[in-house]
Formats: sequence, C-alpha cells, structure tokens
Amino acid sequence: STQSRSSAASDVYKRQGNDFGLQAQLNWELDLWGRLSNQTRAAFFDYRASEADLAAARLSLTANIARGWYNAIAALRQQQLAEETAASFAQSLAVIEERYRSGIGDALDVSLARANTASAQSRLEARRIEADNTVLALETLLGKYPQRQLAVSSELPSLPASPAAGAPLQLLERRPDLKAAQLRLLAATSRNVATQRNLLPSLSLTGSDGVTTTEFKDLFDLDDLVWRIAAQLTAPIFQGGRLKAQREQAEAVKEQALWDYAATALQAFQEVESALRAEQYLAGQEQALATATRESNLAEELAGERYASGLTDIT
Repeated sequence: STQSRSSAASDVYKRQGNDFGLQAQLNWELDLWGRLSNQTRAAFFDYRASEADLAAARLSLTANIARGWYNAIAALRQQQLAEETAASFAQSLAVIEERYRSGIGDALDVSLARANTASAQSRLEARRIEADNTVLALETLLGKYPQRQLAVSSELPSLPASPAAGAPLQLLERRPDLKAAQLRLLAATSRNVATQRNLLPSLSLTGSDGVTTTEFKDLFDLDDLVWRIAAQLTAPIFQGGRLKAQREQAEAVKEQALWDYAATALQAFQEVESALRAEQYLAGQEQALATATRESNLAEELAGERYASGLTDIT
C-alpha cells in the first residue's frame, strides 16, 4: 500500500548518512633487553658530542682572533722598530757625509752608510706590508670587510700568571675536543650493546579498535571503544648473517672511537705539556733579550761618540 511504501522510505532516509566508522592501529615494542634504551642513550651521547664540537669551534675561533690580535700588535711594533732603524741609518749617513765633505771622512764609509740606509728602508717597506696583512687577516676573522680600517694598539696586553704545577689534568677537563671524543666513545659503546641485543627476541604489542555507530556522538564515547591487544613474539631467525654483521660493524666503530679518544687525549697532553714548558723557556729568552738590548744600546752610544771623535771607523 501507499502507506507501507512511505514508511519504508522514511526508514531508509533515517539511516542514510548516519553510519560512521572509526579504526585505529597502534604498535609498540617492549624494551625487554634494554636495546631501545641503549639506542636512546647513544643518540643522547651523539647530541652531547655535537654540542662539544660547537664549543670547540667557538673556542678555536676565539683563539684565532686572540692570536690575530697579538700578530697585528707585534707586526705594528716591528714596523715601528723598522722606522726607528731607518731613521737611525739616515742620521748616521748625514754625519758621515758631513765628515766626508769636511775632508776627514772616507768615501767607502759613505757608500757603506748609503747601502745600509737603503737596506733599512727596504726592510721598513716589508714590515709595512706584514702589518697591513695581519690587520686584514684579523678583520676577516671578525667578519668585517678587509680594508685596513681596524685600529690596533701598539702595546701588548699583560698576560696572567702561569698555571700552577700539576694543572695539566684540570686543563684537559675543560677541552671540548677531548670531551667530544669521550662522548662519541660512549655513544659507540651504547650502540654496540644495542646491536648485540638485536640477536635476542623482541616482544611487539599491537592494538586495534573499531566501532561503527549510527549516532555521530557515539564515536567519542570511550565506554564504547573496544581494544584488542595481541602479543607477538618475534625471534631474530633467518637473518642471513645480517645481525651478526651489524654487531661486528658496531664493534669496529666502538674500537675506532676508542683509538680516536686515545689519540685526542695524547695530543691534548702534548699541547698542554708543551705550553707549560715553553712558558719557562720563553721567560728566560725574554730576560736574555732584555739584557742584549740594554748592552746594545750602550755599545751604540759609545761607538757613536768614538766615531764622532775620530777614534774609530764606521765599521
């Protein structure tokens, strides 16, 4: 009848667009043997090693800039010394030429004095080039365009006192390159343990849920969610030697990291010991040069007086 057909159509209309479905799949693995935790630990050590590398790069840049400042100051001082030397030879040449014009000098002295003056001027130009280049290099390190605009002081900064005896170990503990090598060794060790435990069986858990409802609001009713949890035990069989090869590779990487750490440590010890010993030798060298400078100045004054009095020749 017309009424029954109308009722059926109404039921179909009510059901249209009201069927909703929700499906979800979840997978996770139980860390029975600590394999996953060792992998996590290795990744953490890698991250810390990268931080140490960044610190080492910053320290290297800082050291190069400090060395650049010292080189620029030293080059400027050498230029000033070359200027004083050239002026001294020019002054001596004037005295020798005056004596020669007065008939009490020797032509050989004049030629020798002129040659010395020209050589001093040549060294001065070389010192100026060196001073310019050190400033250009320093400006480049500072990220500036190299155009010789950086003002450099002519005075060397004062140095702190030498480290106390027995300090190399404490100094080494602050070296980021050594810390990075140590962290990479720890990362390789943790990764090696993880690959060894790949040979042990793993337990995986999979979870799935499904729900179909004719009411949209029922999709978010947690009481209606049905969880089906299945435990799956997977054994590492029929791997064709892949896991064994991974274990051997991890062992080789760990051994390489160990030797890298040892080499870095030995290099660090060598640099620290060399710096501490050089500090003592440089102090003695500085004292000897100060004495030589003082005596040379005195000898220059006496020789000038004797030459002006005609008691000795220019040589």
